Amino acid sequence: MRKARSVRGSIAATLGWLLLGLVLSPPAAGQQHDVEVVNDITYVVRPGGSLALDAYLPSGPGPHPAALVIPGGRWMFIDKAKNDWLPTQLAEGGIAAFAIEYRPSTDAPFPAALEDAQEAVRFVRAHAARFRIDPTRLGAVGGSAGGHLAALLATWGEGSTDAGARVRVAISWSGPMDLAPLLGNPNPNLVNAVETLLACSTRQACTERARGASPVSHVDPSDGAVYLANSTEEIIPVEQARAMATALERSDVPHELVLLSAGHGLSSAASDKGFDPAFAFLAQWIDPEATTGVEPSPSPEKAGSTDPSASAQVPTAKPRDGSATGSDVSDDWLPMIAVTALVVATIALLLAIVLLGRARRLTNGRSAPDSSDAGENESGRLVGSRSADTR
Repeated sequence: MRKARSVRGSIAATLGWLLLGLVLSPPAAGQQHDVEVVNDITYVVRPGGSLALDAYLPSGPGPHPAALVIPGGRWMFIDKAKNDWLPTQLAEGGIAAFAIEYRPSTDAPFPAALEDAQEAVRFVRAHAARFRIDPTRLGAVGGSAGGHLAALLATWGEGSTDAGARVRVAISWSGPMDLAPLLGNPNPNLVNAVETLLACSTRQACTERARGASPVSHVDPSDGAVYLANSTEEIIPVEQARAMATALERSDVPHELVLLSAGHGLSSAASDKGFDPAFAFLAQWIDPEATTGVEPSPSPEKAGSTDPSASAQVPTAKPRDGSATGSDVSDDWLPMIAVTALVVATIALLLAIVLLGRARRLTNGRSAPDSSDAGENESGRLVGSRSADTR
């Protein structure tokens, strides 16, 4: 009897530890990702030297969606590592991020910066296997001058946004969208930044070049989705974002316009209030499966909105925690279903062991009818009773 109890106890303990390990196991893939950072990968060599990017890669085999992170700095002061929280959070959310550097306007005026960003897109796509990404699911994110370049990647040229140097979605915080009006801005630093970018000094010469360098001038129905965030009190006038939203609406390009109370560029995106809605929009439009069968439609202007699904015209974006809706639900619930099934099976097995032990005690009781055994059989009917355990 003691040997039988020992065997049953060992089995129960093993099953218990196995069940505990499954319950405490890490979340399923896609819900949380470790990040691998690879710095200073040369993506192109220019006459003045090489240009590099930093890769922030989610764990797992992939292929993952990806996004370029383009720094701002008035197109002059380029530091790809300055806002490393952004590519880190993108990678933690399952989107591989590539923070790039590009030639400053003081060394090479427009279109040099755009050409560098386009070359980075081509490089990432060409090395998709190395980075474990899907080359068709690529977006761009940037603030200020970086937001301007991100919008150009989504609007420059025509045709598919899944190949070449185009991207299927752009996220812009405080990105200049129409450069010509900025030439008459009262802020001399802003005027100087635009003139340096365009390599011009007279208003007439700069105006012509400004049109060609403005995302608003290149919008057409084939463009990728665009998220526009702009503060009502900052160096970039809010009319810039509104003008771009109007152009996107006219071409029936999916977009979202969010007006914030204060903050310029990525400073307004550093909090969850600024980052989460943009991440949801990025995750929605960077994923081909999420947009299949969805008619592109513009979204209305939202002042200070933090809810990415507030507009009925914009498809509901996947939440940041990796959960999903629709056809993706079955995949996300599979681990939970497996654990539930194991729990049920474990309970059934433990119950069977207990019933088997009780049946053996009853059988032994019938074969030994003396008074001491009779007492034991009577107490043995109480499963786990002290008399049964101390026998």
